[in-house]
Amino acid sequence: MNLQLCQTGVLTLSVIILSLVGCGKEQGAIAAATNVPADNLDKLKEQTRNAVSTTKDYLAQQKDRWQKRYSDQLSEFDKRLADLKAKSTQAGGKAKAEWSKALSQLEQKKESAAQKLEQFKNAGADRWQALKTNAETAFADLEKSFKDSVSRFTNDDKSAKPAD
Repeated sequence: MNLQLCQTGVLTLSVIILSLVGCGKEQGAIAAATNVPADNLDKLKEQTRNAVSTTKDYLAQQKDRWQKRYSDQLSEFDKRLADLKAKSTQAGGKAKAEWSKALSQLEQKKESAAQKLEQFKNAGADRWQALKTNAETAFADLEKSFKDSVSRFTNDDKSAKPAD
């Protein structure tokens, strides 16, 4: 949150400075109005452009890192889901029906997370931050569902075995 606030502040400051500086058409008037010598104004404009460029690059890197992280997680969920499906084939009657229901729910949540990730991938620089939160929520829900399902069925398996 702090990082996002800092990024927003830098970007806002850059836009304000660029709007004040303009495209160089009224340098003398701006310099006189701000009591800044014209050569300092050129330096300020260049620094502002560099700050904006650096911020854009940084945000693009953040998006790429996040996208790779969650793409990798989605691949891992696919493997885990395949493992659970394999385990479910060994279950008996009622347990098999419960496994089937749980696997169906997990598959739906995985698809939802995949859709959110795809929206995130296709989002422009102006929208990816908002979509990131939606995707993070979907992935957290998927992770929790996986853990709950595995825990429930592991506990059911232990209780079904006779005590020694």
